[in-house]
Amino acid sequence: MLNRQTPPCRLPLPLALGLLLVLLAGGLCFAVRPSVAADSPRLELDDVSMELDNQLLRLRSSLSLENSTPVRKQLQDGAQMGLTCTLSLERVNTFHNSEVASTTSLFMLRHDPLTREFVMSSGEAKSQMRYLVPLIEQSWQETPLELPLPAPLEPGEYRLILHLTLELTDVPPWMAKTLFFWSWEVATPLTYTQTFKI
Repeated sequence: MLNRQTPPCRLPLPLALGLLLVLLAGGLCFAVRPSVAADSPRLELDDVSMELDNQLLRLRSSLSLENSTPVRKQLQDGAQMGLTCTLSLERVNTFHNSEVASTTSLFMLRHDPLTREFVMSSGEAKSQMRYLVPLIEQSWQETPLELPLPAPLEPGEYRLILHLTLELTDVPPWMAKTLFFWSWEVATPLTYTQTFKI
């Protein structure tokens, strides 16, 4: 009597290769993505004040980075980061809000291995300090956010929106294209809104 053995189950070659690529991409994602946990870095905004001067809206506040250790270590390892600030103003309407004005500012963060100091720059303005958190706090307070308005505001209700993100800026192009769905944020984003009437 012949013994018949069940042939081993084999996946079609295209399907097997596809699964292998998915597993490799997943492993790479876990290797490069900053850990997201309860103690992950986060931006905190406080003492917000707004000043309206004819066709210029000026926003002052204090900014801090809580649980900054992972950010500090990445910068010391050579990473570069961008703190992007988008400030916009909307006219509040019953059915649909309309944007009045919007502006985006970028603050670059890096670590200088020669001086062993952290550097924060925006345009030509640059400041550096040995400790990261005081540097962010001081640089932010010295640079109020300004939003030019196209015309003096008419009486009505308005909403001011400030959105802050801290992201890696030196991601290799091939990795950004391969993992286009991945977030390069190193801190929890922050959105602040304030509604006012004039």
